[in-house]
Amino acid sequence: MRPTLEYFYSKFDYFNKLCFCGQLQRPDIRLNTRKAALGRTCCETDRYSGKKTVWIEISVRQNLPEEEYIDTLLHEMIHYYIQTNNLRDDAVHGSLFKAEMNRITSTYGLQITIEYTPSEEELVNTISRWRYVCIATFNDGHNAITVVAKNKLFYFWEAISSLPDLSAAEWYISDRAIFEQYPLSSHLRWFPIESVKIPLYLTGAKPLKKVGNTIQVVEP
Repeated sequence: MRPTLEYFYSKFDYFNKLCFCGQLQRPDIRLNTRKAALGRTCCETDRYSGKKTVWIEISVRQNLPEEEYIDTLLHEMIHYYIQTNNLRDDAVHGSLFKAEMNRITSTYGLQITIEYTPSEEELVNTISRWRYVCIATFNDGHNAITVVAKNKLFYFWEAISSLPDLSAAEWYISDRAIFEQYPLSSHLRWFPIESVKIPLYLTGAKPLKKVGNTIQVVEP
């Protein structure tokens, strides 16, 4: 799912009453498509008035199960509780944060994690931007992957096809977030991949072929 702003406000109100006795003032919740972190609690203090403004940001870039978004919201609500009550913790996720997390999870049976790591299945079902991908099989039987920039596609296509230890090379264009974990190669870099994972990684990918001076999608 990709929740709406109204969804998060509704869930904030619900968990505020359940876990914080309704003591939290409803914050400004902002949605984005940032890939670095699912959630973030931000704070700004006006240099003249000293007034502190705290808000919550949540990324809806990924198509995640609802429980992951609930986990993220609860995580940020603890940060929000600490910030708005001017409490001091000994680290970003220090003893105070963990005490609140343990109180909520043990009392209400809710899941709260320190850091979210999406599964491979979630990443292949999350739409991102288009990337050009080569999956190669070498003479010793191992498989490897490289992701290249569009302006380097012709260069790498030729360079890879002439590798002496190459058994096969298949090219694809994919819009799945699983390929965000690989850097765009400015020089040829291979990353190992298990053969059993290749069909999963290629979910929704379109095979490519080179015809003369053009690279085309292979039509089914």
